[in-house]
Amino acid sequence: MFLNRSLIAAIAAAALSCPVAFADEIAVPGADRQVHEVVRGDTLWDIANAYLEDPFMWPKIWWQNEQVTNPDLIYPGGRIRIPVALLKPDLRQEIEAKVAMPVEMIEVQVESGVINPLVVEAAGYLAKDVPAAGKVIGMHEEHFLLGQDDDIFVKLAHADEVMPGARYQVVRPVVNVYHPVSHKRMGKMVRVLGVVTVTGDEGRLKLAHVERSFDVINSGDLLVPYVTPDVTVSRERPALQGVIVATRDGRTIVGTDDVVYLDRGSADGLEPGVELRVVRKGNRIDPEGVWGSYRLPDRGVATLQVLSVQEGTAAARIQGALEHIEVGDRFEGLPEGKGAA
Repeated sequence: MFLNRSLIAAIAAAALSCPVAFADEIAVPGADRQVHEVVRGDTLWDIANAYLEDPFMWPKIWWQNEQVTNPDLIYPGGRIRIPVALLKPDLRQEIEAKVAMPVEMIEVQVESGVINPLVVEAAGYLAKDVPAAGKVIGMHEEHFLLGQDDDIFVKLAHADEVMPGARYQVVRPVVNVYHPVSHKRMGKMVRVLGVVTVTGDEGRLKLAHVERSFDVINSGDLLVPYVTPDVTVSRERPALQGVIVATRDGRTIVGTDDVVYLDRGSADGLEPGVELRVVRKGNRIDPEGVWGSYRLPDRGVATLQVLSVQEGTAAARIQGALEHIEVGDRFEGLPEGKGAA
């Protein structure tokens, strides 16, 4: 998503003069809560889906909120401005009925410090072993490629104990990953292809609905029990060092918003939301000849935000890369009071 931030800032500045209603002055019709109660893990897409006629109009919310630099990350406190003209008709009627003066904006309160859970789910992970709870069989039609909103057949271990509503991640182990320095096997790279929900029985098989997909699902892909992702932004700063061992898409050179895998995990004090920095060794310069050389200090070239952790590995997203990032690059915990670069 590439938008002109200067234009966004100008639009947002102009919006400050618009009459505004606080969302706690109105209620969601038929609900027992106020509009401003956004649940943990929500993103601009979620807000748009809840309050706008079309969730694909979420960029129009972003344009009014220059404080949101990344639509996948809604950061601490404050309010999100939403144009009233874009609201669902029933919400516009609520405003007209309960707010005396005409308003052009409402402001919704958001919870602080959360990561888009879909980003966490789609990141994948490294694992020594993948204890599958079942596998994808297929669907009525002879489709080899399955995706979102498809109804599929799955085979589950202990199927008699599985009730409708049970959720599973669809995963595919793809390649072995080896440490670029020690050459130790780190585990299999596991792609997360989507999430399915069991809806009923079909003889010896279960029927399941593909709730969301991040990649094409094939017959034979594995199922593992669904675990709700931890989307809290942690402020912990563990004192550790490590190495980037792989990238999600297999490239050796990546950049901002790409996913990488690390050789440190929960056993090393990492937890979801922790920020780390990628560091490069400072160059040696010789301004005074060979006897007057200097080693420049190491420098931070990107921030990593941990998305999920295993015991000895973690998945992280690259943020704000000043240079390209490579497999084998070093990372470290952020020093107190300092940023990434």
